[in-house]
Amino acid sequence: MSFVENAQDMGLRAVDGFGFHHADEYSEVLYRGLMTTGEVPTEGNEDFKASSPIPNIALFTRKTSTNDWGFCGILSDKYKFEANSTFISSVREAINETETSIVTENVLQTPDLTQIRASMVLQNPHDIGEVGDVYPQVSIENSYNGSMSKRIAFGIHIMSSSRLNYEINFNFKKLGVMRQIHHQSHDTTVSSPIGNYVENFSSNITELFQSNFETQLTEDSVMAVLDNIEKIGSKPRRAVSSYISNEDGGIENVSAWDMFLAIARYTNFTTSLNTKRLLENAAERVLIVPTNMRDMLAASNS
Repeated sequence: MSFVENAQDMGLRAVDGFGFHHADEYSEVLYRGLMTTGEVPTEGNEDFKASSPIPNIALFTRKTSTNDWGFCGILSDKYKFEANSTFISSVREAINETETSIVTENVLQTPDLTQIRASMVLQNPHDIGEVGDVYPQVSIENSYNGSMSKRIAFGIHIMSSSRLNYEINFNFKKLGVMRQIHHQSHDTTVSSPIGNYVENFSSNITELFQSNFETQLTEDSVMAVLDNIEKIGSKPRRAVSSYISNEDGGIENVSAWDMFLAIARYTNFTTSLNTKRLLENAAERVLIVPTNMRDMLAASNS
């Protein structure tokens, strides 16, 4: 079925002469069909209409508190819409079914409102001596323009404390990410084995931190990580380098945890969703994940 034929079944409201609309607490979105326009010479083109439908959809977004729509691009007629509120609510319900409460929830959107990330910190913290309370985290990402797959990711959250004077939010990017692309032929339900992750988190989080505390990186390894971050930008490279440098500006005795923490710290301060994803990829490459946790996360990816 085409986007127009399937729009109302996907939760969009048809507005006569306007398109297909959805509004929730995060934003408003409007999809409109496209047509050709202009005069067409009649000789030899008797069967060609001056106004003909184009099998693509135009996307517009706006904040619910404003009147100005912003044009955000053209989509395939096979795009499969799911409202941010619907997807996020479904994950909240899945969390409630595990009898695990949500401690905090944070939402980040791109400036054009086409992408969203909602991060939910779950109850069941573990006190890790060197850093403080560490919580399991579940993050949900969705897009209104098909630029990324709908996904659920697992991660860790560290509360600010006297042992760590800033918060850390980290999502696994390669491991433990369940995806479904926005195409109508992809009907796989994105259901999260959240209960399995919380249980596995409890069993393996101490080993995860201990392994990273004890693993020392060589100077070559440190420089290779910094060079990789340089590809993201010179500013994050300078920041991460400053976090792991000693008072003399040298880089030595850097553990896997030191490097992970430095990247995650900068990631936490950046407001760009795309930059966050790139830095989380870099941080995950450094992190040593216990085998049991890695197997569980990898299984959720299949």
